[in-house]
Amino acid sequence: MSREERIEKALEQPIIKCSGEVEDNGQIYVSSSALLYLLVEENKEHNDRVNARILEHLRSVIAGGNEPMFTAGPYWHYESLSLSFAVARHTPSVWNEFTDVEKDKIDLVMRCYAICSAFVSNDCNFYMTGASLSGNYSKTWNPNHRMAMVFPAIAAYLFYAADGGDARKKVDDILVGFDHDEYIKKFDEYGFSRAKYCWTTEGTTLDDGTKTAGAKELMMNGGHAYLSVERRHDFPRGMDAKEGKGVRQPFLYHGFDLDAFKDIANDLYKHNYSGGKVVSDTSGRPNGLDSNGEPISYILDRTKSPVEGMDGIMKELVAGDAHGLRSSTSYCMHDFVLVTESMAAISAVGGYDIKDYPELLSLIKVGNADVIYKGEHGYRSYSQGKSYDTYESDTNYLIWKDYWLEKVSDL
Repeated sequence: MSREERIEKALEQPIIKCSGEVEDNGQIYVSSSALLYLLVEENKEHNDRVNARILEHLRSVIAGGNEPMFTAGPYWHYESLSLSFAVARHTPSVWNEFTDVEKDKIDLVMRCYAICSAFVSNDCNFYMTGASLSGNYSKTWNPNHRMAMVFPAIAAYLFYAADGGDARKKVDDILVGFDHDEYIKKFDEYGFSRAKYCWTTEGTTLDDGTKTAGAKELMMNGGHAYLSVERRHDFPRGMDAKEGKGVRQPFLYHGFDLDAFKDIANDLYKHNYSGGKVVSDTSGRPNGLDSNGEPISYILDRTKSPVEGMDGIMKELVAGDAHGLRSSTSYCMHDFVLVTESMAAISAVGGYDIKDYPELLSLIKVGNADVIYKGEHGYRSYSQGKSYDTYESDTNYLIWKDYWLEKVSDL
């Protein structure tokens, strides 16, 4: 797709509206990723239609009852939406259209994104759940978990950097000065019912009669968390969700503070492309063969990847999950979007340039070439204990794929 065609595809996506009593991906992920693409383009060159659609999306998100729940987890739209607000803050044609009340709502949104990110991503926290107390995930797991949970903190930093002050101190002050009751009052003021529902989650009672901490206590004071909302049968009430110090701590990720957001981003990107040498099937992987001695996952037309044997295969192609082997181009395509859209956003407003990191760029080029080929030719994926055939299809993947292919010729 040309740039004009990508813009048209992005404009076609439904307006974002969060809903339901649990956070989830789905169409909201596609729409929020399309929104971020429109913002990256609007930040470069004004377009009346693009600008109007951006404002529709963002105003919908800050309308009471449409807002995210500001929990945490592998909710990919958290990256897309938080970065969208950050880019909007740096784009006068968008930002200057908001009223003072709307700007205050957006400020509340970005504070909440920093808070929910810190709750699970900060070095002092090891929670496997957010305020919803409905886990189950980890900041040390696969890339689609890490990027969705960490980038909202980077987005908050970039958002406040637009003011020209000390953005790291601003975000750390938000965290250290966190007062749960004050946020609940703001949620009531603006009708943020979904966020309030999540942040007031009560604890549960364990088999031994112990009453566990709820969202407020954990966010304010830290402690040991247990799930109290059973979202799925394999995430039961009372499940141990680890421990931490809560929200009121300065933000660090792998020892980096937010002034080093480029290092944090690179850490996330490196993990995504850390699978080693590219392979076209799982025949050489542990548990990579079926009962007939055939590879469990492979390129459907049995061709070889054009970058076979080169370093940079995406982690999700040679990883594992609770059911054993994971080799999934479906997850890789999601991760491809998370990498490409975030890189575009932090390049647009944060001065990031992947060319400054040639070794990482080499891995990304290889990993992207591999997953693009597997998407075009089809791949027998395997994850969560099931096999399924994966071809490229998602609108947001196709938009960012063609954006990447256009950019990579200059890298």
